[in-house]
Amino acid sequence: MTQIPENFYRYKQTDIWTNDTIPEAILNKHNTKAGVYGKILVLEGALAYTAFKDAKGEVDYKVVIKAGSHGVSAPQQWHKVEPIGDVKFFVEFYQEKPENIQKIEADFAEKFPDKKPHDELKLLLSQENFEGKKALDLGSGGGRNSLLMANNGLSVMSWDQNVEGLAETQFLADRTNLNLETEEKNLNIERVTENFDVIIATVSLQFLEKKSAHELWQSVVDHTNLGGYNLLIVPIASDDVGCEIPFSNLVPYENYLNFYENDHWKILHADNMVGHFHRRDANGNRIKSRFATIIAKKIK
Repeated sequence: MTQIPENFYRYKQTDIWTNDTIPEAILNKHNTKAGVYGKILVLEGALAYTAFKDAKGEVDYKVVIKAGSHGVSAPQQWHKVEPIGDVKFFVEFYQEKPENIQKIEADFAEKFPDKKPHDELKLLLSQENFEGKKALDLGSGGGRNSLLMANNGLSVMSWDQNVEGLAETQFLADRTNLNLETEEKNLNIERVTENFDVIIATVSLQFLEKKSAHELWQSVVDHTNLGGYNLLIVPIASDDVGCEIPFSNLVPYENYLNFYENDHWKILHADNMVGHFHRRDANGNRIKSRFATIIAKKIK
């Protein structure tokens, strides 16, 4: 089946559909937009996918998409789907990354080919020139996002409890002459007490106690400079795609939006799309969850 090019990114996701809620148009012959790939992900049951050679309806090929797998429709590919029994699925849409984001990626990959930072951070860094500004990475792990920020001119502080990850991050930063420092920190206890221009937490707050996570993120909001940015990516509690991993801090999407829905902040991007962890379930499938993703700028 068709593969999505590496220089494309997910920009939209449908609702989760069942037999009762599948739009009629999906069941009939239709096509994806020019320049857009559609990725069909089946959560339960199976779908029969039929691709057509053209609008006239001559069949190109057929395939069954089972739970835990996916299919891809190419730009302007005519196709349709049919449920096989009871089914639950959704569709993601991908388009080409803007040139400035591709440049950020290429510059970083030249130095750190094994590191894969978050696309959302690349989007944040494409907003303006961050040369000489200060950034804080809360729960920096192996350092992929910290190194990306430093590679784009930021003076970066990386906090984590993983001393091996911090050591690797510091080694890579020193080797490439990046302005980056690491500190071993327990985020259940620590709070942000000095101001930064960019503060991020990418898939780290779920490990904290709920009260600690709320207090920590409030300190982030309070200590972001005027004109500065926050990026938050975190698994959340949801009714339709519950997280199978029993993290101590799983709260609704709205809890995080509440930090920014006021006249001090402008939300540049926010969604709660379904994503997955690197961890796999007993069947070998990557564990899914809804994630809150928020990029916000402090405007007053």
